[in-house]
Amino acid sequence: MTVASQIPAKCIQGKHLAALVKLLFCVLLLQSTAYAAVAEGTPRRVFLLEGFTATQPAGLRTLGAFKSRLNEKGAKDVEAFIEFLELGRFPGETHRANMARHLSELFAEKPPDLVIPISRGALEFFMQYRDKLAPETPVVYCCTAASAATALSLPKDVVGVVDQYDWPRTLDLAERLQPNANTLAVISGASPYDHEWLEDLRRAIEPRLSRYNVRYLTGLAYDKLLGDVADLPPNTIVLMAPVFTDGTGQTHVPPEAAAEIASASSAPAYAPIDTFVGTGIVGGTWTAMKRTGSRWQISRFRFSTV
Repeated sequence: MTVASQIPAKCIQGKHLAALVKLLFCVLLLQSTAYAAVAEGTPRRVFLLEGFTATQPAGLRTLGAFKSRLNEKGAKDVEAFIEFLELGRFPGETHRANMARHLSELFAEKPPDLVIPISRGALEFFMQYRDKLAPETPVVYCCTAASAATALSLPKDVVGVVDQYDWPRTLDLAERLQPNANTLAVISGASPYDHEWLEDLRRAIEPRLSRYNVRYLTGLAYDKLLGDVADLPPNTIVLMAPVFTDGTGQTHVPPEAAAEIASASSAPAYAPIDTFVGTGIVGGTWTAMKRTGSRWQISRFRFSTV
């Protein structure tokens, strides 16, 4: 279970990864006194937990980027592992319990000094089982929507880097570029994780939906989705959430799906997701925020191909 993932590596590269590494070093520094009795040279173990599958290449790139950043910081005594929870392919409680049992056995053999959930699903999973898995181990999370982190009511010793996927400002951008648009198409997948993204999107722009003829292209078979976006009227704004799983249960890599959907679409597509840059969407706005206790550091990004 220690190979590759569906969450794109770029989400913890660059500024996100730099912020994450700073956070983990603070945590490990605070722990330094605990190692006085430990033999010199014993590595500190950092476990990255990814919520999705090990059959896609992005997770290996994520782990590689993380290790490279640690090496740049001179952290030779940090041993990094990554575990893939497969929550998308096996969404039931039985699988979650099995994964918790697997991690319990793994942590008994190699106790973690730090746990880093690197997606919304991984953070939710670990907080559900933290008391059984590693109740005293510090947690630093990343690549999680701010709304999801807030909904979990995280304790003060759980800190991290969150993403604010800025759907209202992304729609602002679309309206400036398409002032005559009268149809809004919303795209999402079929899994529970897709539904969470869809609800975040819908909540964020709900006050503005009455302006449009709204079409929800959600939970569809992939071929039907591609066919439907090809038939959209030209005065349409397409807002694209990630498609992790389609209506037939087939899993997808969201940036690859975004590229295929944008290529098939007869109308411009937008998304506030940095990993969709270069896939053919027109643009979007997103915000990265570092949370340490009750303090936030905010950076906002906007891109447009027009």
